Amino acid sequence: MRKLAAAISGAIIVLISCSSPVETPSPRPSSSTLSGDLAIWQTYGSGAPGVTRGEPAAFNSALDLVRAENSDLHLTVTEVGFGNLFQTYQQQAGNGLPDLFIAPNDTAGDLSRAGLALDLTSYFNAAERSRFSELALSGSTIDGKLVQVPESLKAVAVYYDTAKIASFPTTTADLLTRVQDRSIRLGLFQGMYHMFGWWGSFGGQLMDGTGKCIADTTGVADAYSYYAALKAAGATWYGGPDGFANMAAAFSSGAVDAIIDGPWAGGGYLQTHPDNLGVAPLPAGPGGPALPLTSVDGWTVNPNSANVELAVAFAKRMTQPDILKIFADLAVHIPADASVSSSDPLAAKFAAAVRFGLPRPQVPQLGAFWGYFGDALNHVIDEAADPATAVADACAAMNSANGL
Repeated sequence: MRKLAAAISGAIIVLISCSSPVETPSPRPSSSTLSGDLAIWQTYGSGAPGVTRGEPAAFNSALDLVRAENSDLHLTVTEVGFGNLFQTYQQQAGNGLPDLFIAPNDTAGDLSRAGLALDLTSYFNAAERSRFSELALSGSTIDGKLVQVPESLKAVAVYYDTAKIASFPTTTADLLTRVQDRSIRLGLFQGMYHMFGWWGSFGGQLMDGTGKCIADTTGVADAYSYYAALKAAGATWYGGPDGFANMAAAFSSGAVDAIIDGPWAGGGYLQTHPDNLGVAPLPAGPGGPALPLTSVDGWTVNPNSANVELAVAFAKRMTQPDILKIFADLAVHIPADASVSSSDPLAAKFAAAVRFGLPRPQVPQLGAFWGYFGDALNHVIDEAADPATAVADACAAMNSANGL
């Protein structure tokens, strides 16, 4: 038994019990040839003629390869909007469909506790598991059970225009100075996922080992003060329903020189910055390195599927090195198998940023975090609320919602 101290939103500390999967040979070795019918859900989009990069292109290229290898494999692939995926799956999984889906591990804990994610532990022997990084396995393991086949890692970093910024600041103090003197025009999306990493820069922690919020007694208020300082210095914050889209458009148009976003957006930014797109980790601060939340994309198998064996074998094939390289080269995915290297320099830069990330905790108490601390961010940025008061109020509301 080992305990993983996971810090969310930069430095949200919670203890997650992660027993190592049982070291037994796989009783169900996958066949080299796949045959049968599978229903698959994905959120990558269907792509369009002429699209050669991005997640749709990578996904379609990978499927084409597997189909060519397995003439008797019949795939029904359905695109489901990411915002609806998990709720729709929970409503329909009992009927056996889909057989499996690929998505981030946002609700891996909830699905496992609800009995809607197949325990894959016995399907993987030690050699098969050893291909995956510890971070990928940690993010795919709930209460000692492997509940998804890891495909890639994701964490946010800084995109910047190298024609305007020779090198991005490595400390929060230097960044603030550069924003103040207007040598960096910084754009920030007003959402907690993108802002998580700053908590680590100021030593902020969200929860203790019991799931109780302790943000009001750590450096979280300092992080919120830094958000306000960036705004006062001239950074542009993008809030509201269209905030993310507006931030991305501002960077693409050159209205701002730097933003925080994830590897999934790299293909789009390369189109507008083909020769001048840089990636850098979030700056460290007085409390230590920035610690962006790291998610794990992976294949979840429906335990109610009539095709469990085939679904597992397919998921294994879709996470082999040659397939992972397709996603790394075309979609800036960070392979869950650390031995896979990419020819895409953006993927290499994000891989470096992910090394400092922290796996997303899969505890029930986390559900009460997003809304209250997102509201606190809005109060500080939009209403100039006192950061310490905003954080204390959010923490108290979170504890109340969790009955703590």
